[in-house]
Amino acid sequence: MSCDVCTTALIKQKLGRCTQCMWINFILLAVTGSIYYWFDINTLQAVQRVAFIMFLGSLGLLMVAHLSAWSFYRWKGSKKL
Repeated sequence: MSCDVCTTALIKQKLGRCTQCMWINFILLAVTGSIYYWFDINTLQAVQRVAFIMFLGSLGLLMVAHLSAWSFYRWKGSKKL
C-alpha cells in the first residue's frame, strides 16, 4: 500500500514527498506528545525518561525536516508530490 516514492530505500528521496510517511510521523508525534503532556513521566526510570525524550525529539526533528522539504518542493514547483 505504499506510493511510488516509498518503494525507494533512500530517505533523501522520500523526505517531504511521501504524504503517507508524513502522516505516520505526525500521528506518532501527536501520540508521543500527548503521552508526554498527560502522563507523569517522572515515575519512569532515568534511562526510560531519556529514551522517551530522545524519541520525542527525533520525531519532532523528522517532522521539521519533512515540512521543510515539502515546503521547498512546493515552492520550487516540483510535480513529484
